[in-house]
Formats: sequence, structure tokens, C-alpha cells
Amino acid sequence: MQVAHRESAPRFGRSAHRPGGIGFISLLRGEEGRVDNFELIIATITEDFHTPRHRHNFDQLRVMLEGSFGFDRDRVQNAGTIGYFCEGTYYQQQGVGHSEALVLQSGGASGNGFMSFEKLYQVVDQLKSRLQTAAIVLGAVADGKVQLVAGVTADATARIKAGELVNFVAQQVGGKGGGRPDLAMAGGTDGAALPGALAAVEGWARARL
Repeated sequence: MQVAHRESAPRFGRSAHRPGGIGFISLLRGEEGRVDNFELIIATITEDFHTPRHRHNFDQLRVMLEGSFGFDRDRVQNAGTIGYFCEGTYYQQQGVGHSEALVLQSGGASGNGFMSFEKLYQVVDQLKSRLQTAAIVLGAVADGKVQLVAGVTADATARIKAGELVNFVAQQVGGKGGGRPDLAMAGGTDGAALPGALAAVEGWARARL
């Protein structure tokens, strides 16, 4: 288990798979690979921030510390309130101005556990370093829900953008996503369509080379 004081805790920049100004302070973590893994962070919004409508394959508990944050159609969580978003719940984030929230993320009722975004990014980065010039898409289905992550090496981002690549796959599995030119994530709802969507990636990428 990792425990850290706010002032000395690891900090991460804006989310690689979401547009806008959001940063994270990592306070407490479990152990990657265990079904009871978890993460306790402070999410700080420094500028306008939004996400497409999506859902997570893990539980999330949010305590608003400062400011306010919107989640869907006039639903706003204000400072001093607690919000619970169970595994599979659809929501759309919308932040305007500064806000802070204490966020606990852990495995949900499916029993699939929780994997941090950092761990997913590490897998993609390892593949990018081994392959040198590559466009990569990883996909998985858990309890009928699709999780996607795409990475593109720096020398290929002028021709292939990770956000466009992951969105190409996501649209075929009932979802959408986006992110940076070199790293992006997405989700979907049609697990049965994932093999065909991944098989179509090679042709999509070759057309852009």
C-alpha cells in the first residue's frame, strides 16, 4: 500500500484521454493486479473540462471539496456533497472553473477489480518502446463492457492520431472516445463486436501511412 501527504504526494498532469485541464494528486493506492486494488486521489480542475458520455468498469465515490462539478443534464455536485457512481453507470462530466474532489476508485460488483490508468499507460508505453514505430490498440471485455486504449509512437503521430484511432474502434463497439495524438482511451457496450473492430484497425492504419 502507498500512502502520501498531499504536499508531497505524486502528481499527474491532465488526463491523457480527456480534453481540458484536470490533474490528479495520488494519496493512497492498493496493489496492482489484486481484485481489491483501489486508488484514492484528489482531482483538481484548473480550467474548463468535459468528457463525452461514458461509463467506468469500476466503482467511484466522489467527495466535492471545493467548487462544483456537473455530471449530466443539470445534475451538479457542489462542495460538501458526496456522489456515488457504481460500476457501469453512464455519466458525462462538465467542469467550469476551479474545483477539487476527493475520489475513491475500486472494483465493482462484477468482481473484475480496478486497474489504474497509469498501469494501462505503462503497458502501451512498453509496447511502443519495443516496436519503435507503431500504432497500438488494446481492447478487453469485462461483464459485457469494452475498454480500449490506443498508443502511437512519436514518429507516426503526424499520420495517425491515437484519439482518432481509438474512436474508430469505439464507434464499432457502441462507444466513443479520444485523447492525445500519442495516447487515448475509450469505452463501449458491444463486446461481441470487438474482434471485428480490432481486425479492421490494420486497414484503417495502412490507409493513412
